[in-house]
Amino acid sequence: MNSNIFIALFQDSLQQVLDNRVFRLLVIFTICMVAPTFLIGFHSDHITLLWNWNYNYNELTATLGVPIPPDVRADEMLIKGIQAVVIEGFAGVAGIVFCIAATAFFVPRMLEKGAADTLFSKPVSRTTLLLMRYFSGLLFVGVLSFALVGGMWAGFVLISGYTDTGFLWSAVTLVYLYALLHSFSVLVGTVTRSSVAAILLVLMMFMFSGCIHRGWVFKEYAQESYALELLRTEMREEGSIRTEEEEEDSTLLSFLTLTLDTLHYALPKTGDATTITGMLRQAVEGTGPALEDI
Repeated sequence: MNSNIFIALFQDSLQQVLDNRVFRLLVIFTICMVAPTFLIGFHSDHITLLWNWNYNYNELTATLGVPIPPDVRADEMLIKGIQAVVIEGFAGVAGIVFCIAATAFFVPRMLEKGAADTLFSKPVSRTTLLLMRYFSGLLFVGVLSFALVGGMWAGFVLISGYTDTGFLWSAVTLVYLYALLHSFSVLVGTVTRSSVAAILLVLMMFMFSGCIHRGWVFKEYAQESYALELLRTEMREEGSIRTEEEEEDSTLLSFLTLTLDTLHYALPKTGDATTITGMLRQAVEGTGPALEDI
């Protein structure tokens, strides 16, 4: 593939994003979420609204009835709370769902008969076209993610004087989460050539995968707790005889555990985006666990 074809494919991907009405709507939502960080300043002892009106934290806590612990910085607690709500709630769930719905038609529309013939004068392989449509989705979310995270970070730095470099990694993890779901959307769109099927199956996979991974985490915690309990109480003594009912329960439990483990390792780890963000933030800020060789 020469440079002219690559430039043409990139321009086509960019046009797919800019012509999308949902993209324009999400840009407006992004501006609405970034704007408060420039209009409201969180300082050590007060909040500034529209650069003019000041409100003490004591007045706010008395009004809302939510006390702030004396050993916690009020401004840092509020800013991190806003970051978590916006990134993990609005952008990490609702925003990703909207982006999946907005980009699900990229592949089915391209596979319509004669659609590619109107764009290229030279033949281009289907693999290249699919990769560029996949890139179009990443570009769609990447622009929104970096605008949202970068805008909020700049607002907190300039107005509140709060610097959180680790927060910038949230944009990368949002793109990572979308990339997992979008790859499945491209697969479904290629097989079914239906954007509706792609949206529904991706949403089902998103919810099912999240439930499986949460169940796996709970299973691991339960197994560790049970093993520790056995060690403490010495319930299982060496040479004890197990009944047939215990053997059947153990077989069924082993089968369920194996099924859960298989699904956990096979399905994409959509819930790891938040974990990755936290680990990257700890690495950047130097607040993670310190390991020392003995």
